[in-house]
Amino acid sequence: MKINLGDFGNSTQGVAPQPNTEVFGQAIANFGGAVSQFGAQVQKRREELAAAKASTALTDHELKMRMTVETIKDRLARGELSPEDAQTQYQAEMSKLAPASPANLSAVGQEYLDRGVNRSLVEGGFYVDNAADATRRADFKNNFRTGVDNLKKLAGMPGAIIPAITKQLDSYKGLGRNAGVPPIETDQAIQDAKDQIYLDHATQRSIEGSDSMEALQALEHDLTASDGMYYDKLDTNKRNSVLRGVKENQNQLINRSLVRQNKRDSQGERALAQYERQIPTGVPATAAMLEDWHSTVKDTPSEQEFMDLQHSEEEVQAVLRLPISEQIKWVENKSIQLFSKGGSVQDKQATERAAEAVKKNIAQLVTNPLLYAEARTGVASVPLDFAGLITPEGRKILAEQFGQRLDTVNAMKAQHGTNVETVLLKPDEAAVLTQALDSKIAARGDYGSGFLGLLRQSAGNDANYKAILQQIAPDAPVKAQAGLVDISQYSVTLERNFVTHNVVAKGPDIAKTMLYGDSIINPPKGQKAEDGKVNAGLVMPDSMQLQAAFTGAVGNAFKGNLQAAQRSYQFVQAYYVGAAAQRGLLSSGTAGEIDSDLVDEAITATVGERINYNGNGDILLPWGMNESEFNDRIHYDIQKKMQAGILPKLYDGQISAMTLQNKKDGDKDSYAVYYGRTPARDNKGALVILDVSHAAPPPAPIKFQTGFK
Repeated sequence: MKINLGDFGNSTQGVAPQPNTEVFGQAIANFGGAVSQFGAQVQKRREELAAAKASTALTDHELKMRMTVETIKDRLARGELSPEDAQTQYQAEMSKLAPASPANLSAVGQEYLDRGVNRSLVEGGFYVDNAADATRRADFKNNFRTGVDNLKKLAGMPGAIIPAITKQLDSYKGLGRNAGVPPIETDQAIQDAKDQIYLDHATQRSIEGSDSMEALQALEHDLTASDGMYYDKLDTNKRNSVLRGVKENQNQLINRSLVRQNKRDSQGERALAQYERQIPTGVPATAAMLEDWHSTVKDTPSEQEFMDLQHSEEEVQAVLRLPISEQIKWVENKSIQLFSKGGSVQDKQATERAAEAVKKNIAQLVTNPLLYAEARTGVASVPLDFAGLITPEGRKILAEQFGQRLDTVNAMKAQHGTNVETVLLKPDEAAVLTQALDSKIAARGDYGSGFLGLLRQSAGNDANYKAILQQIAPDAPVKAQAGLVDISQYSVTLERNFVTHNVVAKGPDIAKTMLYGDSIINPPKGQKAEDGKVNAGLVMPDSMQLQAAFTGAVGNAFKGNLQAAQRSYQFVQAYYVGAAAQRGLLSSGTAGEIDSDLVDEAITATVGERINYNGNGDILLPWGMNESEFNDRIHYDIQKKMQAGILPKLYDGQISAMTLQNKKDGDKDSYAVYYGRTPARDNKGALVILDVSHAAPPPAPIKFQTGFK
């Protein structure tokens, strides 16, 4: 705006201006108006500046408002400020930030400033409310999620009451509404949670009840029945998913039950078979065995058969307590009754089991009466301490124990008959003595003869000793025979000389030679020569040639008794090899050749002297007996049988026409009597057997009424 100053500032040379009062007045008036106009302009500029300051203050206020809102939102997110306190906190903070009105602000500007501040405050409050509401929603969702998770866990606990838990979920509806969450969102979330809880509960029941048909059937009802627990709680897909698992578990249980039942049936059949095998042994089943078998057959098709077997065993055990003759009679009567009156397959099987039990019972009685007596009386024999063999006192104790065992065996014989064998050792005891004898032979000292001598002293008598030898050397006849020869008090004439003295050998010497030869032929386990080979440096005689020489030497003495011939050959072979080794023949160049004189010596030393009786055939005399004593004993036994009425009166011609043949009857030396090829028979038609054992020396001289001697 330009102010008209008139001619101020312009001058004209030489002319003095003349005052014009009119103009001056007008100028003054104009100046006053200009001043007034200028003041208005200044005021306007001041107001405009105030308005600008107000606008800046308003912008600053809005910025502080936004910063305050962000701070409150951050505090809400961190949980330092609750949604309920957010607006209060906002108002308090903003009250401190109200902008001051600038000077010279017009009324319009002030109104504009006030409206802007209020608008900013309202806008910020709106933001704070939204943030608080978002926080409430987030809190609800977190609380809802946590609550649902906890309720799900609770629903999975044993004994959980699902309806009560799902009802508790409904309490979250109010929490959602209070938090400003739309009802549809809350209701859907709660329904989803309920569905999941019911699904998890049904699935858990399916898993826990997978081994229980009852539990699976109850679950199936709850899934499918209209009054079932899950009928209206699960949608079709979820219900069918669980139901498929239930059906699969049911099928598995059915199959498993069939397999288990088949297995139990099979186990029951095996238990029944074991019981069936037990009864014929004659050994009663123990209480533990019966309990085990019964628990195995229980609820199987074999249970009734098992009960029948128990009755059968009781009957068999009652029979086995009878005398042997009555046992046999019982079996015979049962068999007769079965075939005459008929019976079931079970009756036939029961009879067969009883017959087998009686058979084995008799076999045990005959072959091991000690064990039989222990089983029937429950009283065990005192164990034998073989360490006592090395001391006189120990051998005395063993002799007493063997005597007690012999009493037991004799009692069995008296009760059940003379077929009972004299067995004085239990199987384990026989094994111990067998091993001890083998070790003595392997030691190559006296080749076991010293051990046999101690055993004889411990046995108490010859009969016991022979019984023991039969047990410790059942498959070693040479050892058994050597043991018998070892205890003999007889001497055997091996060679008769007219000029020099006869060659005589005593029993222990012969036994030692036999055992030595047997150890060469059959070396004990572990026995080796220094070069690692058995019997190194010894040339054994040819077995076939030695066998031929033996057969030729004994003639027909073993006619009809091949087993006795084979056993006797083993005695001869052992003595022959032992004597040859003692004399150094087995290490010489002629060792392989058969010495016929040594064969005869071996026969005489181990089997007995060979004679041609009455010129009618070869026989072997009892070991250690000469021909003269043999004839006396033959005549003595004939006289006894004649006096007893067993034989008719015999005359000279009959005696001289006799033919004898070696027979073995237990431990007796006996001979069958023939007239030519016709066997002699007694008054009852039985074959005449003459006993010429050493056991009963006859009185001398013997005279027959017929005049023969």
